[in-house]
Amino acid sequence: MEENRIRIEKHISGVVKNVKSKLYAIYANPEHVHFLVSRAPDLSEEDLATIVADSSEKFINENKL
Repeated sequence: MEENRIRIEKHISGVVKNVKSKLYAIYANPEHVHFLVSRAPDLSEEDLATIVADSSEKFINENKL
């Protein structure tokens, strides 16, 4: 559903911003998300991916998306 995709993309955008990183592009499809980001220097790629995955999973489950 398009509305859910937009909500998930907005959520992830906020998560990325909250960890002092910059999001350039994002697209959520039903199975996974693609995003282009420049991460904060104190975050590893793995840490950023984990933060985004854990947060978005919780958001999706709590909102029953």
